[in-house]
Amino acid sequence: MRNVVTRLLIMQSTAAVCVAILVSVIYGSEAAVAAIYGGVVALIMTSMLAWRISQVSRSGAALRWLVIGAGERMIMVCVAFAVGIGFLNLVPIPMLIGFGVAELAYYLAAGPMRRYMLELMGRRYDGQ
Repeated sequence: MRNVVTRLLIMQSTAAVCVAILVSVIYGSEAAVAAIYGGVVALIMTSMLAWRISQVSRSGAALRWLVIGAGERMIMVCVAFAVGIGFLNLVPIPMLIGFGVAELAYYLAAGPMRRYMLELMGRRYDGQ
């Protein structure tokens, strides 16, 4: 599991840094900081998801932990964006773009995570 999560985090980090470089070239360093902040928020959400998945694998109440984890992540994203925009005065659009691209990288790389979850449940992965 750690290898899969590490791979996901590396892919998300790479995507966030690429977006920050692109945003820096186009809009300047202030927007690049906002894009990195958005990418870091996505990395934290991936880490929280991995933590909840590890709890699910050790618990009989899998659905309950996954629902709690989804709620936590939604609230944390809202709080992180509110802090970024309201308290840190970051530029909102690059922050959202950084978050979005890092999340897109997660979804593109999530195949290994799905395969691992299916193996935990004793099912065979058929590639769909």
